[in-house]
Amino acid sequence: MRIEANRVLVAVEETLQLLKSKRLVMPDDVDPRGWILSGGKAKPKAKTRTKKQKHPFGEICDSYLEDQQQKQESTRTGEEIHILHLKRILSCSVDINGIDLDKLKRYRSRRSRQKQHGQRIHGATIKKELVTFRQIWIWAKQNGFVDSLCSLLDENGRWKL
Repeated sequence: MRIEANRVLVAVEETLQLLKSKRLVMPDDVDPRGWILSGGKAKPKAKTRTKKQKHPFGEICDSYLEDQQQKQESTRTGEEIHILHLKRILSCSVDINGIDLDKLKRYRSRRSRQKQHGQRIHGATIKKELVTFRQIWIWAKQNGFVDSLCSLLDENGRWKL
């Protein structure tokens, strides 16, 4: 036991001396204690999975609109209006990957209680807004912002709402 302790002590002293003389440099991605105790031979820490990058819904919508310049002006104008409502109710800052079927159901419910020109918003209008959401999602998937299929659709591509 004592021999092992002496061996470790010698290794630590040698490692510290090499560090002081700048003949050895400690890597950034190691545990300093373990690295010094190992005589500078410890392997770097295993890379932990980084958190998924967040993609704010508002930024995705803006990027989508910038990429749709080939569409007719009336189509772009309609999508811009739909997106204003989507961003207002779903929130610009929410991560697009966090928008699930429940959030979209709440969107539909909230939108159906709102009025415009003294009348409730028609179901057809809300459906058009959700179609725009689906198009944004498909665009976001094609551009690597989301991995999953749009939560509005089942595995056969039919509407869940």
